[in-house]
Amino acid sequence: MTPPLLHIGGASTASVVVTLAAIFLLMLIMSFAFWRGPQAHRRWSGPWLSAWLRASAPRIGVAALFCVGLFVASFLSGGTDDDAGGDNVCSRGLSPITGQPLDDARFAAAIDGLVQLQAGADDGDFVRVPVLLFSDAHGVSHDIDATLRPLDSRLATDLCESIVILELELAGDLNLDTTVQEASTAARLMEEARTLIGDSEDTPSPSEDLVGAGVCADPIGRITDDPVTDQRIENAATKTRSIADAAVRGDPSVMDGLFSSDAHNLTHDIDGPLRVTNADLAIELCLNVLELEIQLAGQYDLDTIEKVAVASADLLERARSALDTSR
Repeated sequence: MTPPLLHIGGASTASVVVTLAAIFLLMLIMSFAFWRGPQAHRRWSGPWLSAWLRASAPRIGVAALFCVGLFVASFLSGGTDDDAGGDNVCSRGLSPITGQPLDDARFAAAIDGLVQLQAGADDGDFVRVPVLLFSDAHGVSHDIDATLRPLDSRLATDLCESIVILELELAGDLNLDTTVQEASTAARLMEEARTLIGDSEDTPSPSEDLVGAGVCADPIGRITDDPVTDQRIENAATKTRSIADAAVRGDPSVMDGLFSSDAHNLTHDIDGPLRVTNADLAIELCLNVLELEIQLAGQYDLDTIEKVAVASADLLERARSALDTSR
Protein backbone atom coordinates (compact mmCIF):
# COMPACT_ATOMS: atom_id res chain seq x y z
CA MET A 1 0.00 0.00 0.00
CA THR A 2 1.38 3.41 -0.96
CA PRO A 3 1.54 5.93 1.92
CA PRO A 4 -1.38 8.38 1.64
CA LEU A 5 0.72 11.53 1.83
CA LEU A 6 3.30 13.08 -0.46
CA HIS A 7 5.85 14.90 1.67
CA ILE A 8 8.37 17.68 1.46
CA GLY A 9 9.74 17.91 4.97
CA GLY A 10 6.49 16.49 6.38
CA ALA A 11 4.06 18.55 4.27
CA SER A 12 1.05 16.92 2.67
CA THR A 13 0.41 16.64 -1.05
CA ALA A 14 -1.88 19.65 -0.98
CA SER A 15 0.78 21.71 0.79
CA VAL A 16 3.35 20.74 -1.83
CA VAL A 17 1.04 21.82 -4.66
CA VAL A 18 0.25 25.13 -2.95
CA THR A 19 3.97 25.79 -2.32
CA LEU A 20 4.91 25.11 -5.94
CA ALA A 21 2.03 27.25 -7.20
CA ALA A 22 3.22 30.10 -4.96
CA ILE A 23 6.79 29.75 -6.33
CA PHE A 24 5.52 29.82 -9.90
CA LEU A 25 3.26 32.83 -9.22
CA LEU A 26 6.13 34.69 -7.56
CA MET A 27 8.28 34.14 -10.64
CA LEU A 28 5.54 35.58 -12.85
CA ILE A 29 5.11 38.61 -10.59
CA MET A 30 8.86 39.29 -10.59
CA SER A 31 8.90 38.98 -14.36
CA PHE A 32 6.12 41.57 -14.63
CA ALA A 33 7.76 43.89 -12.10
CA PHE A 34 11.24 43.99 -13.63
CA TRP A 35 10.49 43.75 -17.35
CA ARG A 36 10.17 47.21 -18.93
CA GLY A 37 9.05 46.20 -22.40
CA PRO A 38 9.04 48.31 -25.56
CA GLN A 39 8.69 52.02 -24.89
CA ALA A 40 6.45 52.43 -27.96
CA HIS A 41 3.56 50.63 -26.26
CA ARG A 42 1.58 51.63 -23.21
CA ARG A 43 2.17 49.35 -20.20
CA TRP A 44 -0.48 46.57 -19.90
CA SER A 45 -1.76 47.24 -23.42
CA GLY A 46 -2.31 44.34 -25.79
CA PRO A 47 0.95 44.83 -27.72
CA TRP A 48 2.86 45.28 -24.47
CA LEU A 49 1.46 41.99 -23.05
CA SER A 50 2.25 40.17 -26.30
CA ALA A 51 5.80 41.43 -26.18
CA TRP A 52 6.07 40.44 -22.52
CA LEU A 53 4.80 36.94 -23.24
CA ARG A 54 7.33 36.44 -26.05
CA ALA A 55 10.18 37.70 -23.87
CA SER A 56 9.08 35.77 -20.76
CA ALA A 57 8.26 32.45 -22.44
CA PRO A 58 11.72 30.96 -21.74
CA ARG A 59 11.57 32.00 -18.07
CA ILE A 60 8.05 30.63 -17.72
CA GLY A 61 9.18 27.34 -19.27
CA VAL A 62 12.12 27.08 -16.88
CA ALA A 63 9.88 27.89 -13.90
CA ALA A 64 7.35 25.25 -14.97
CA LEU A 65 10.06 22.63 -15.41
CA PHE A 66 11.50 23.51 -12.00
CA CYS A 67 8.13 23.12 -10.28
CA VAL A 68 7.34 19.85 -12.08
CA GLY A 69 10.81 18.50 -11.26
CA LEU A 70 10.47 19.41 -7.58
CA PHE A 71 7.01 17.83 -7.43
CA VAL A 72 8.24 14.59 -9.05
CA ALA A 73 11.26 14.49 -6.74
CA SER A 74 9.06 14.91 -3.68
CA PHE A 75 6.73 12.19 -4.95
CA LEU A 76 9.55 9.72 -5.50
CA SER A 77 11.06 10.48 -2.09
CA GLY A 78 7.88 9.28 -0.37
CA GLY A 79 6.68 10.34 3.06
CA THR A 80 8.33 10.22 6.44
CA ASP A 81 7.25 11.35 9.84
CA ASP A 82 9.17 14.24 11.29
CA ASP A 83 9.74 12.55 14.62
CA ALA A 84 12.80 12.19 16.79
CA GLY A 85 13.95 9.08 14.96
CA GLY A 86 13.28 10.56 11.54
CA ASP A 87 11.59 7.35 10.34
CA ASN A 88 7.99 6.47 9.68
CA VAL A 89 6.63 4.22 12.42
CA CYS A 90 5.81 1.50 9.87
CA SER A 91 9.03 1.65 7.86
CA ARG A 92 11.07 1.30 11.04
CA GLY A 93 9.17 -1.76 12.24
CA LEU A 94 7.04 -2.58 15.27
CA SER A 95 7.99 -4.31 18.49
CA PRO A 96 5.80 -7.04 20.07
CA ILE A 97 3.42 -5.93 22.81
CA THR A 98 1.82 -9.09 24.24
CA GLY A 99 4.35 -11.95 24.28
CA GLN A 100 1.65 -14.39 23.20
CA PRO A 101 2.57 -17.18 20.73
CA LEU A 102 1.99 -16.61 17.03
CA ASP A 103 -0.13 -19.69 16.42
CA ASP A 104 -2.73 -20.25 13.72
CA ALA A 105 -5.63 -19.86 16.15
CA ARG A 106 -4.44 -16.38 17.08
CA PHE A 107 -4.12 -15.39 13.42
CA ALA A 108 -7.63 -16.70 12.76
CA ALA A 109 -9.05 -14.68 15.68
CA ALA A 110 -7.31 -11.50 14.48
CA ILE A 111 -8.55 -11.95 10.92
CA ASP A 112 -12.06 -12.68 12.17
CA GLY A 113 -11.90 -9.52 14.27
CA LEU A 114 -11.02 -7.46 11.19
CA VAL A 115 -13.82 -9.09 9.18
CA GLN A 116 -16.26 -8.28 11.99
CA LEU A 117 -14.85 -4.73 12.13
CA GLN A 118 -15.59 -4.38 8.43
CA ALA A 119 -19.14 -5.64 8.97
CA GLY A 120 -19.61 -3.34 11.97
CA ALA A 121 -18.48 -0.31 9.99
CA ASP A 122 -20.71 -1.37 7.09
CA ASP A 123 -23.64 -1.46 9.56
CA GLY A 124 -22.69 1.93 11.01
CA ASP A 125 -21.98 0.48 14.47
CA PHE A 126 -19.88 3.25 16.05
CA VAL A 127 -19.71 1.42 19.40
CA ARG A 128 -18.56 -1.98 18.19
CA VAL A 129 -15.90 -0.87 15.70
CA PRO A 130 -13.31 0.48 18.23
CA VAL A 131 -13.73 -2.64 20.38
CA LEU A 132 -12.94 -4.89 17.43
CA LEU A 133 -9.81 -2.99 16.38
CA PHE A 134 -8.29 -3.02 19.85
CA SER A 135 -8.91 -6.73 20.17
CA ASP A 136 -6.06 -8.98 19.05
CA ALA A 137 -6.18 -7.55 15.52
CA HIS A 138 -4.07 -4.67 16.79
CA GLY A 139 -1.89 -6.80 19.05
CA VAL A 140 -1.10 -9.34 16.32
CA SER A 141 0.00 -6.57 13.94
CA HIS A 142 2.67 -5.68 16.51
CA ASP A 143 3.62 -9.20 17.52
CA ILE A 144 4.14 -10.56 13.99
CA ASP A 145 6.17 -7.65 12.65
CA ALA A 146 9.61 -8.88 13.73
CA THR A 147 8.89 -12.31 12.21
CA LEU A 148 7.15 -11.06 9.06
CA ARG A 149 9.52 -8.23 8.11
CA PRO A 150 12.53 -10.45 7.25
CA LEU A 151 10.24 -12.62 5.09
CA ASP A 152 8.43 -9.77 3.28
CA SER A 153 9.21 -6.22 4.39
CA ARG A 154 6.67 -4.71 1.98
CA LEU A 155 3.87 -6.85 3.38
CA ALA A 156 4.88 -5.98 6.96
CA THR A 157 4.87 -2.27 6.14
CA ASP A 158 1.55 -2.45 4.27
CA LEU A 159 -0.12 -4.29 7.16
CA CYS A 160 1.23 -1.79 9.67
CA GLU A 161 0.05 1.17 7.57
CA SER A 162 -3.40 -0.36 7.16
CA ILE A 163 -3.81 -0.76 10.93
CA VAL A 164 -2.53 2.81 11.50
CA ILE A 165 -5.12 4.16 9.03
CA LEU A 166 -7.84 2.34 10.98
CA GLU A 167 -6.49 3.83 14.22
CA LEU A 168 -6.56 7.32 12.72
CA GLU A 169 -10.12 6.82 11.47
CA LEU A 170 -11.27 5.74 14.93
CA ALA A 171 -9.47 8.71 16.48
CA GLY A 172 -11.08 11.15 14.05
CA ASP A 173 -14.49 11.51 12.43
CA LEU A 174 -14.70 7.78 11.55
CA ASN A 175 -15.43 7.71 7.84
CA LEU A 176 -17.29 4.41 7.61
CA ASP A 177 -16.56 3.88 3.91
CA THR A 178 -12.82 4.26 4.52
CA THR A 179 -13.04 2.01 7.58
CA VAL A 180 -14.85 -0.72 5.61
CA GLN A 181 -12.27 -0.58 2.81
CA GLU A 182 -9.25 -0.50 5.12
CA ALA A 183 -10.57 -3.29 7.37
CA SER A 184 -10.97 -5.46 4.27
CA THR A 185 -7.42 -4.60 3.20
CA ALA A 186 -6.02 -5.33 6.66
CA ALA A 187 -7.83 -8.70 6.81
CA ARG A 188 -6.41 -9.66 3.40
CA LEU A 189 -2.89 -8.61 4.39
CA MET A 190 -3.18 -10.47 7.70
CA GLU A 191 -4.23 -13.62 5.80
CA GLU A 192 -1.19 -13.24 3.52
CA ALA A 193 1.04 -12.86 6.58
CA ARG A 194 -0.56 -15.91 8.16
CA THR A 195 0.21 -18.01 5.08
CA LEU A 196 3.74 -16.69 4.71
CA ILE A 197 4.67 -17.18 8.36
CA GLY A 198 2.94 -20.57 8.46
CA ASP A 199 5.03 -21.73 5.48
CA SER A 200 8.29 -20.60 7.05
CA GLU A 201 10.26 -22.96 9.26
CA ASP A 202 11.04 -20.43 11.97
CA THR A 203 7.98 -18.91 13.64
CA PRO A 204 9.16 -17.82 17.10
CA SER A 205 6.95 -16.21 19.68
CA PRO A 206 7.92 -12.73 20.82
CA SER A 207 10.41 -13.11 23.66
CA GLU A 208 9.33 -11.65 26.98
CA ASP A 209 12.30 -9.33 27.26
CA LEU A 210 11.26 -7.59 24.02
CA VAL A 211 7.72 -6.97 25.18
CA GLY A 212 7.15 -3.56 26.72
CA ALA A 213 10.76 -2.53 27.18
CA GLY A 214 11.53 -3.22 23.51
CA VAL A 215 8.63 -1.08 22.33
CA CYS A 216 9.44 1.85 24.56
CA ALA A 217 13.25 1.72 24.59
CA ASP A 218 13.42 3.65 21.32
CA PRO A 219 11.26 6.52 20.04
CA ILE A 220 7.91 5.11 18.93
CA GLY A 221 7.22 7.65 16.18
CA ARG A 222 4.32 9.95 15.33
CA ILE A 223 1.14 8.50 13.84
CA THR A 224 -0.82 11.72 13.22
CA ASP A 225 0.05 15.12 11.78
CA ASP A 226 -1.84 16.96 14.54
CA PRO A 227 0.28 19.48 16.47
CA VAL A 228 1.15 18.67 20.08
CA THR A 229 -0.54 21.49 21.98
CA ASP A 230 -1.30 22.13 25.63
CA GLN A 231 -5.01 21.67 24.96
CA ARG A 232 -4.49 18.40 23.13
CA ILE A 233 -2.46 16.93 25.99
CA GLU A 234 -5.10 18.06 28.49
CA ASN A 235 -7.88 16.47 26.42
CA ALA A 236 -5.92 13.21 26.17
CA ALA A 237 -5.40 13.17 29.94
CA THR A 238 -9.14 13.75 30.48
CA LYS A 239 -10.04 10.87 28.14
CA THR A 240 -7.53 8.61 29.88
CA ARG A 241 -9.12 9.38 33.27
CA SER A 242 -12.48 8.58 31.69
CA ILE A 243 -11.10 5.13 30.83
CA ALA A 244 -10.49 4.61 34.56
CA ASP A 245 -14.07 5.69 35.30
CA ALA A 246 -15.39 3.27 32.67
CA ALA A 247 -13.30 0.48 34.22
CA VAL A 248 -14.97 1.16 37.60
CA ARG A 249 -18.37 0.85 35.89
CA GLY A 250 -17.24 -2.24 33.95
CA ASP A 251 -18.03 -0.72 30.56
CA PRO A 252 -15.59 -2.21 27.97
CA SER A 253 -17.10 -0.54 24.90
CA VAL A 254 -16.58 2.92 26.40
CA MET A 255 -13.00 2.05 27.40
CA ASP A 256 -12.15 0.87 23.89
CA GLY A 257 -13.78 3.88 22.29
CA LEU A 258 -11.88 6.31 24.50
CA PHE A 259 -8.56 4.53 24.01
CA SER A 260 -8.88 4.63 20.21
CA SER A 261 -8.77 8.43 20.41
CA ASP A 262 -5.90 10.66 21.51
CA ALA A 263 -5.52 8.66 24.72
CA HIS A 264 -3.51 6.33 22.45
CA ASN A 265 -2.38 8.49 19.52
CA LEU A 266 -0.93 11.34 21.57
CA THR A 267 1.44 8.88 23.25
CA HIS A 268 3.06 8.40 19.84
CA ASP A 269 2.96 12.04 18.79
CA ILE A 270 4.36 13.37 22.07
CA ASP A 271 7.12 10.79 22.38
CA GLY A 272 9.77 12.49 20.22
CA PRO A 273 9.74 15.94 21.85
CA LEU A 274 9.23 14.46 25.33
CA ARG A 275 12.30 12.21 25.04
CA VAL A 276 14.40 15.31 24.38
CA THR A 277 13.02 17.00 27.49
CA ASN A 278 12.61 14.04 29.85
CA ALA A 279 13.46 10.61 28.42
CA ASP A 280 12.54 8.71 31.61
CA LEU A 281 9.08 10.28 31.64
CA ALA A 282 8.57 9.43 27.95
CA ILE A 283 9.47 5.77 28.56
CA GLU A 284 7.27 5.56 31.65
CA LEU A 285 4.31 7.04 29.77
CA CYS A 286 4.89 4.65 26.85
CA LEU A 287 4.98 1.62 29.17
CA ASN A 288 1.78 2.64 30.95
CA VAL A 289 -0.16 3.19 27.73
CA LEU A 290 1.24 -0.06 26.38
CA GLU A 291 -0.14 -1.87 29.44
CA LEU A 292 -3.54 -0.34 28.67
CA GLU A 293 -3.29 -1.70 25.11
CA ILE A 294 -2.52 -5.18 26.40
CA GLN A 295 -5.38 -5.08 28.89
CA LEU A 296 -7.89 -3.82 26.32
CA ALA A 297 -6.66 -6.39 23.79
CA GLY A 298 -8.18 -9.19 25.85
CA GLN A 299 -7.03 -9.47 29.46
CA TYR A 300 -9.57 -6.96 30.80
CA ASP A 301 -8.47 -6.87 34.42
CA LEU A 302 -10.66 -3.91 35.41
CA ASP A 303 -8.68 -3.09 38.55
CA THR A 304 -5.45 -2.98 36.54
CA ILE A 305 -7.06 -0.88 33.82
CA GLU A 306 -8.30 1.62 36.39
CA LYS A 307 -4.91 1.96 38.08
CA VAL A 308 -2.91 2.17 34.85
CA ALA A 309 -5.32 4.68 33.28
CA VAL A 310 -5.05 6.97 36.31
CA ALA A 311 -1.26 6.65 36.27
CA SER A 312 -1.18 7.38 32.52
CA ALA A 313 -3.33 10.48 32.96
CA ASP A 314 -1.00 11.72 35.71
CA LEU A 315 1.99 11.11 33.43
CA LEU A 316 0.32 13.07 30.63
CA GLU A 317 -0.13 15.99 33.02
CA ARG A 318 3.53 15.78 33.93
CA ALA A 319 4.42 15.64 30.24
CA ARG A 320 2.38 18.78 29.60
CA SER A 321 4.33 20.60 32.30
CA ALA A 322 7.64 19.26 31.02
CA LEU A 323 6.96 20.36 27.45
CA ASP A 324 5.21 23.59 28.48
CA THR A 325 3.47 23.64 25.09
CA SER A 326 1.31 26.64 26.02
CA ARG A 327 4.29 29.02 25.62
